Amino acid sequence: KPRRREALPFRSEADLRSITVEGQQVILCHYAMRSWVNKGRGAFQLYGHSHGTLPGEGRQLDVGVDTNNFYPWSWDAIKARLTAIPFNVYE
Repeated sequence: KPRRREALPFRSEADLRSITVEGQQVILCHYAMRSWVNKGRGAFQLYGHSHGTLPGEGRQLDVGVDTNNFYPWSWDAIKARLTAIPFNVYE
């Protein structure tokens, strides 16, 4: 039986989404990716699925609640953690 999604407060669902938050490009996907658009320009990639068992590469972060003491990650915490990581302009 399919799960009902009408009651969820999300505006949309997508397998892959690119958004901009405070001027920072963020690629959202349920799964970790080896490469993503504008990776070499500093874009972040946020994912879940692996429940903290798959470390991110570069400016990538598993933002599942099980990687943050079962609390949602704040944008400030994500930004602080990932902007501290240099990126390779050749990727």
